[in-house]
Amino acid sequence: MADDHAILVENITMLNLADPMSTPATRMPNPARDCCAACGALLTGGYFFLRDREERYCPACIADRPRCDACSAPLGAQHWRLHDGRLLCARCHSTAVYDPATDSWDASKAPATTLREHVTASAVDGRILLIGGRWAANVHTVEAYDPATDTWATLPDLPTARGGLTSATVDGLVHVTGGEEERGTFPQHEVFDPTTAAWTRYPDLPSRRHGLASGAIHGRWVVAGGGKAPDLSVSDIVEIWSP
Repeated sequence: MADDHAILVENITMLNLADPMSTPATRMPNPARDCCAACGALLTGGYFFLRDREERYCPACIADRPRCDACSAPLGAQHWRLHDGRLLCARCHSTAVYDPATDSWDASKAPATTLREHVTASAVDGRILLIGGRWAANVHTVEAYDPATDTWATLPDLPTARGGLTSATVDGLVHVTGGEEERGTFPQHEVFDPTTAAWTRYPDLPSRRHGLASGAIHGRWVVAGGGKAPDLSVSDIVEIWSP
């Protein structure tokens, strides 16, 4: 076996025997089944797949290609190198859009440029703002996705880098609060104005928390739940900010 994360499964035949009276003819290959997902070569012998993936890979790519740092899949021609040197395949670095009319997802959209988790997002002026979060450490990064052009733009940094935060749009302004670090949780209430592309500090959240949820209701910002201490903690606190 070429790799601990891959399994050699079967040989495939490229012959079409639908008409037994005719000479078997080579059928047109289906790229999703018959070709290596990394290099595109026809899989004429055994192939490999990762335990949690459907894509198929040729032995050469399993043995020699650089791997995605998120899922360990061999990298194809389309992949991303992040600012810290890590590599991501197209599947692990993508933007998916859900269409409720068809109850389906489209994962072909342009990916954000900064990989992170424990992030918050809010919609304003026809764009989706991806704010803060962390990857090894908390980040200040703010990126805006425009679905009309399928593009991302970098906006001014969030003043306080943090993950596990929450946000909501109230009267055209994006409000952000909460979050955590190893030493504690954040109360900072910072507000982004898309018309000036500037951040402003507002009155802090009375009960500092992380892993909290929030939403705008009738012009007010309702901030609920979350933990007051870093890591695993919970609360039933609900606080409301009014302009």
